[in-house]
Amino acid sequence: RISAQSDVDGGASPAQEVPEPGTVLLLGSGLLGLVAVCRRLRRSYR
Repeated sequence: RISAQSDVDGGASPAQEVPEPGTVLLLGSGLLGLVAVCRRLRRSYR
C-alpha cells in the first residue's frame, strides 16, 4: 500500500492517510539534519 498513489487516486480515506506525529517529527528532524550536513560540507570545501 503506497499512500502517495492513494492520495492521487481519490483520497477517500483521509483519516488513514494522516501520518503519525512521531513520523512527522522524524521526517522533519531528518530534513534539518541533511540541511545542516550539506551546509557543513559546503563550508569545509572552501
